[in-house]
Order: sequence, then C-alpha cells, then structure tokens
Amino acid sequence: MTTPGFGTNPYEHTSPVHGGPQQTQPDQRNLVPIICAIAILIALLISGAVIWNHVRSTGQETPSTAESSEQAQSSAEETAPEDDEEEDTEGAPSEEAPETSASPGAADVPEGLTAAGWSDYPEARCQQGEDMVFAAAGSDPVSHIVICEKQDSLFYRGVWSNGAAFGPARGEGSSYTASILDPTSGEDTGSVLTIRGTDYDIDGEAGTFEDYWPR
Repeated sequence: MTTPGFGTNPYEHTSPVHGGPQQTQPDQRNLVPIICAIAILIALLISGAVIWNHVRSTGQETPSTAESSEQAQSSAEETAPEDDEEEDTEGAPSEEAPETSASPGAADVPEGLTAAGWSDYPEARCQQGEDMVFAAAGSDPVSHIVICEKQDSLFYRGVWSNGAAFGPARGEGSSYTASILDPTSGEDTGSVLTIRGTDYDIDGEAGTFEDYWPR
C-alpha cells in the first residue's frame, strides 16, 4: 500500500509553461535600425511632397504675375500716344494762320494774302528779313504787288500781266512811290509806280486795285 502524497510526482521533471516562445534580447536590438530607417524614409517622402507642392504653386503664380505686368504696360502704351496727340494738338501753333491773315488781329485781309505776301505769286512776296507794310491786287490788268520794309528801307515787289517788277520805294500808310528797275540788269528804267490806296499810276497810265491792305 502506498501512502497518499508520498508517491512519485509525475510532473516533477517537467519545465514550467509561460504561454509560448519568447524573443531574445539580441533580436530586439536588430529591429531598431530598421525602424529608424523606415522613419527617415517616411520623413523624406513627406518633405519631398511639401517641396514639390511649393515649387508647383510658385511656377503657376509667376506667369500670372508676368501676364498682369504685360497687360498693365500694354494698357499704358495704348493710353500714352492719345495723351501726347492731344497735347500736340492743343500746344502746336496753327500752320494755316499765315495763309489767312497778313497780321495778327488785322481786319479785312484779302484772300490769298499771307504775312509775307501773295501765296500764289512768289514774285509778289517779301524776302527773308523783310516785313510787309502794304499789299494790293487787281484783275484788269492782273496785278499783285507788295511793299516790304527792312531796316527803315522800303522795297517794291510785284508781278503784272507783262511780268515781274521790283525797285526801291518810299512812302507810308497807303501812299507809296516806287522806281521800277530792269529785271535783267537791275538798272533804273525811268518808270515810276505811284500808289494811293486802291488807285495807282504808272508813267501817267492810271489804274485801280480791287483789293489792298495797309499795315
């Protein structure tokens, strides 16, 4: 007979069970570099994505800014010539004024008379440096004449049906006499032109101007 509790224990040489296999300490240390590498890779991916988004957004904004600048510059260029043209129109002197007026403020200026003389008759115009003091014109015979002044000296210039005429003159207002010179030689022909307003006389032959203008 065997006494209970003092027999052989069947579990005496059995190792205790702890619920499964356990990892050793060296295996845990090997996992640390792998985890760090994965973390660095994730950080690099996130940084690259942020930088790419920034570069793309900057590239999209830059053309828009340049386009706005070009549009503003184009608009300014289109507006500027109009302003310059208006200023030139307002500030430029009238080129037609000399053709319609013999003297600023003068009244009853005959048609075709400018500040220098008759626009259609070069022989009946004052030369550079001369001032016109009298002008007259007629149709029978065709005649256009001017009396010009330069340094207190008077000179007669005109054109008639038989050609051009010129010579020294004297007088004032609307009364003048002029000695007619030969157009070829410049010598005195002996003929004298006398002017009294619209009336004139050449060597005793009287005539009448239709238009005249005294300074």
